[in-house]
Amino acid sequence: MVRSPPYWRPGRASRNRARRSCVPRGSGAHPRHQAALVDPRFSGTSVTLAFSGRPARGLTNRFTREDGNTAPSAYPQVHHLSVPIRRAAAAAGDPDGMALWAGQGHRFARDLPARRLVEVLAAEAAEAAALRAGRLRPVPGQPGASR
Repeated sequence: MVRSPPYWRPGRASRNRARRSCVPRGSGAHPRHQAALVDPRFSGTSVTLAFSGRPARGLTNRFTREDGNTAPSAYPQVHHLSVPIRRAAAAAGDPDGMALWAGQGHRFARDLPARRLVEVLAAEAAEAAALRAGRLRPVPGQPGASR
């Protein structure tokens, strides 16, 4: 069986495919956030209350490791308390103090402009379809099966 990349597996919403597959170049995300998405140092994600007081998934960094398990579920108070910390970290270029929001599939991110990303994904989808078509065998008695 040919395994397609995770962003093409059934059950994934198409809007999430593109979101998980590109680094938000030009999105307004802080450059350190963009870099962290493809930095091997940030290999995992975790759900934390540390930045906002609401559960949210982000790259596991020093802030989430040190404060993620002790933060109260108190939105918006935690959000307002953490704003100065996050702003100072961003100003210092310290991704370990920033809220680096990311999904579980962030490791599949590609540092490409959106237009090029769509071209690459379309080519990969066509290739996966061709591979599957070549490996599927007709079922006797079904339409398209030779007799």
